[in-house]
Amino acid sequence: TETERNDHIYSSYALKKLLQCGFDKARCLDALKGNGGDLGAALESLLCNCCKLSQIGKKNPAYSKKKFQEAVEQRKDEVMALEAIYGDAFTEVISDSIWTIKLSLPFLLAAFKPQKSETYRHKTQSARKREIPRNACKLFLGGHCRFENKCIFSHVINDGESNTNGMKSTSEIGESNHELTDQSLPFILEIRFSDGSLYPFEPPVVAFYSTNELIPSVGCLNVTLQSFALPL
Repeated sequence: TETERNDHIYSSYALKKLLQCGFDKARCLDALKGNGGDLGAALESLLCNCCKLSQIGKKNPAYSKKKFQEAVEQRKDEVMALEAIYGDAFTEVISDSIWTIKLSLPFLLAAFKPQKSETYRHKTQSARKREIPRNACKLFLGGHCRFENKCIFSHVINDGESNTNGMKSTSEIGESNHELTDQSLPFILEIRFSDGSLYPFEPPVVAFYSTNELIPSVGCLNVTLQSFALPL
């Protein structure tokens, strides 16, 4: 097909970046084609179309050189504020053109986490493999121990359940490490300023995406649209 042939024309990085932002593959290829393979221009055209940003920058009726210079000075102050707030998580990739902020957002990571389903057979096998330490607290195993974290007996079991004093079982710890290895800041908020941008007097071009492949890109696009109060 034409889409498959176009896959090899543009860089894999450019296509991957647009897909991470949640756009359909065919639309990504069309945007790259329409912008001569320029990733930045393709991304901005996709975002402006879906977020209905038609009058920004020099296309803004309120644009003037004086207004533009005022906007530039305010953005410089905002850069210093963002550096103070986010530290190394904030990067001015291109001066007065592209900013990125890396975010952890554990609540959003939990919301995007795929739900696991277990068959009866798997549940039975898990129950058989349950390991109970010799010094396990009988009250805890029964459902509640009023001593909680002050109890001298163990509240740790190896069946994937959390105990009452907040400690995790070994299976939970292993699962958590597998999912979040090198992903402590899996979300990226990218702020782009079009030619002649009057931000903060007009909206910037914003993309929200994730470097974690377990997170659905369409969910990230929904966050982008919600930032402009637009439905998916």
